[in-house]
Amino acid sequence: MIRLLICTLFLGNHCLFSQVFFDKTTHVFGELNASSDRYVDFTLLNKTNKTAFILRIANDREISYRFSSKTIKPDSSIVLRLQYNPSQKGKFKKEIPIYLSASPEPTMVTLTGTMLSLPQNLSPDCPDFSSSREDLNLQAIGATVKVIDKKSKRPIPETQIKLFQDPKYTVEGITDASGNYSAAIPLGLYFVIVNSATHQSEQRSIYFNKNNRAATFELQALPKPTEQKKEEAEQIIAEKPITDPTATISPKKDTIEPVSIVINEGELSVEKYKVNNLIFLLDISSSMQKRERIELLKQSVLALLPLLRTIDYIGIITYATNAKVLLENQQVTNKQVIKQLISEIKAEGFTKEGKGIKKAYEMANQHYNFNGNNEIIIITDGIFNIYKDQEIIPLIRKNARKGIKLSVIGMKNGELTSDTLQDIARKGKGTYIKVNNEDEAKTILVNQIKKNSAITH
Repeated sequence: MIRLLICTLFLGNHCLFSQVFFDKTTHVFGELNASSDRYVDFTLLNKTNKTAFILRIANDREISYRFSSKTIKPDSSIVLRLQYNPSQKGKFKKEIPIYLSASPEPTMVTLTGTMLSLPQNLSPDCPDFSSSREDLNLQAIGATVKVIDKKSKRPIPETQIKLFQDPKYTVEGITDASGNYSAAIPLGLYFVIVNSATHQSEQRSIYFNKNNRAATFELQALPKPTEQKKEEAEQIIAEKPITDPTATISPKKDTIEPVSIVINEGELSVEKYKVNNLIFLLDISSSMQKRERIELLKQSVLALLPLLRTIDYIGIITYATNAKVLLENQQVTNKQVIKQLISEIKAEGFTKEGKGIKKAYEMANQHYNFNGNNEIIIITDGIFNIYKDQEIIPLIRKNARKGIKLSVIGMKNGELTSDTLQDIARKGKGTYIKVNNEDEAKTILVNQIKKNSAITH
């Protein structure tokens, strides 16, 4: 009888303890970039007839949290928000014990993922539960962006600053004589674009909050016209293209696969080359204005155009603040019209690539050729973030398995962006190539398409 009573009490308490439910106890972030959201919400539902409490969450310097309430009333729920604050790149697995008054044992919550890059201004503050712009405005802070010359450390006045949080909220202005631009903005993550007429542009994500109100950009001065021409002339001599049809260049640091630099006159031979289904995703954001990047972009596509045949398909999407279909995916029957469209492209706006890449895959699938070369080619200066939208990476991998490659051409992009662009090309089973001058612009894309569409027996 005593044993029965003990068992009854145990089972009764166990049932009571199990009546505070988590909607989930595991969350997989997947691959995270510097600008990715690193927090997730858990819903706790109290199905007992007593009020339950969150007693504590085990301390972990890489985890911050917020509650909508510490008290969970009967037949009610609260939200627990957990944020991962990485200290290093790579895979992570965090197991966080959550102690509740309704249970003698903690509930273990697990967060996993892979950190590809770290935020430059990491804030440990877990975002609150504000959901509207009006609520965020109540938490506005004074933020300052300072722009200086990388070598002399002198301020750069009259520099254009744009702080972009979402399509409906943008702040912009010009730096003063001290190189500063200040504005009252809501707390949160911003994509900041800095454009100077005398220096290289720079873009990066910054989390502004009460503990992080300022950001400094050190810009590299652009070479003077005479110096730039001399530098490019020396580069062309040093990297003179190989004209021997049987020769190939050695792999460079920024190249995943070697690509031969050789060009033949006339269209591609039907007997030697597969049908091409090509979608170009062209970066026309304001940073492409610098260092003649937009001109190199045009030269690359225009150099390929004469080689395409009427059996080939081509589509063109441009992206900046918004994605725009410049040319629907169609057969190459009117090269003059296509040439004019490309020639009239102008660089302006912010970098927003997510919608563009989704549209590119949609267009590539319209004329997918089972036996052809199906390829999306991104041409950008390096600021290309595929990690914030969790749908994009699975989309890239799914289409790569189907046979739609994703290749990337970097236009005079820096070393810091090369890793990201290589990673994109690798996921898309394509190739990453860097273009530094006019000569490469006219040859590399041509030989990339010839290599991928060549019929092998």
